[in-house]
Amino acid sequence: MNTQFEVGFGTPKYISEEFHKKIIQTETKLNDILIVKDGATTGKIGIIESEKCINQNINEHVFLLRSDSEKIDQHYLCYYLHSPIGQLEIKKEITGATVTGISKTSVKNLRIPLPPLSKQIEIAEHIKEIRSQAKQLEIEAEQILTDAKKEIEKMILGE
Repeated sequence: MNTQFEVGFGTPKYISEEFHKKIIQTETKLNDILIVKDGATTGKIGIIESEKCINQNINEHVFLLRSDSEKIDQHYLCYYLHSPIGQLEIKKEITGATVTGISKTSVKNLRIPLPPLSKQIEIAEHIKEIRSQAKQLEIEAEQILTDAKKEIEKMILGE
């Protein structure tokens, strides 16, 4: 899983089943995109890729994006919104002085290039592969660093 887009949660807060039913439209599903809508992290993007993050309710500080799967690939949309161009589009919509944020209307009106669905999927798969390779290199680099630290300790301690 990609930590840059990984959606996680801290200590859970529980709501009643009755309240959950009232806000059922905020219940998360696989491949839902979440966008922070206000505060210091306005515009931060995440995608739900783990079963442990489904069937949760989002709060009022987050937008849930669930596109028409016949027209828009969710991973393509997530990668685009996280890209420098996508982030620029989002940042242009941020308003407010004390508490900054973006509105639902602003999110609905974001300009998003939409090639044919097959091309979106191809682009998303390519990005996933690159990100997977980068993650593997990161893991290998961490191991090399750990091994180097052990070697230096041995040299310093004269072992």
